[in-house]
Amino acid sequence: LRRMMASGATRVRAVIVMKYPGVHGTVQSLVEVPKKYAIAIDAAMGAHRNDIVAENEDTAIKCIKYLKEKKIGRARFLPLDRIRQRKRKKCSENIIGYAIDLVNFGKKFSPAMEHIFGSTVVVESIDDAKKIRGFRVVTLDGDVVESSGAMTGGYYYRKERERKNGLMAHLTKVN
Repeated sequence: LRRMMASGATRVRAVIVMKYPGVHGTVQSLVEVPKKYAIAIDAAMGAHRNDIVAENEDTAIKCIKYLKEKKIGRARFLPLDRIRQRKRKKCSENIIGYAIDLVNFGKKFSPAMEHIFGSTVVVESIDDAKKIRGFRVVTLDGDVVESSGAMTGGYYYRKERERKNGLMAHLTKVN
């Protein structure tokens, strides 16, 4: 591994390849997503895609020390014994569902998945999203409306790449 600041993927790979007991994998590697929700869930994961799920705080600390010692860089860890789950509120609007209910994962990973997906609802379109207040909303096309009102949207580049070379195939393990 390079001594200079490594890319995010390199940092994460360094931890995964280490095969330290209690390192379960990245968020994206621990979920299965029906193909029709792949873009929405990918957008919902956002920066958490490469978060590393660790069994406990001690495991995460050992990995952090490893990254520091080898001067590889930084990574975000979700220790299952410390991560706080987000409270799920009731949404009576016209939603497809909560993102957490549209993905499959091992039950032991629930704290990490609730933290990432628990307060996000999935809707058909940006027009549906504008009707919902107080929730993080993701559309099937990958537009995101944060509970604060901040919006991210437009053409979702991953959609085109998925069609061309199946880059999102790792997410869509179920039909």
